[in-house]
Amino acid sequence: MGSNDNRRPPMWMTVIMIVMLLPLFSWPFVVSDYPEGKDEYLVLIYLFPIYALLSVYCAYKTYVARKELSIIILSLLMLSYIACAWWLIV
Repeated sequence: MGSNDNRRPPMWMTVIMIVMLLPLFSWPFVVSDYPEGKDEYLVLIYLFPIYALLSVYCAYKTYVARKELSIIILSLLMLSYIACAWWLIV
């Protein structure tokens, strides 16, 4: 184990963060299937991948110093995924 290991999240947390990014692979399909005339959420759909990437990056960087903050950031991302799915269904 190197001296850099204590500045990184554990492997299980890194796997959770990667899993939190997996839904972004469906983003091109969401954009291509977005119905015409519902332009009020179009900006949110285009900005959501940036938000998800930044959330996981911040959670990764803050895990060592503030584990609770990292978990809160990932929880907010999960709630955002649920809200986006709800908006796309309704």
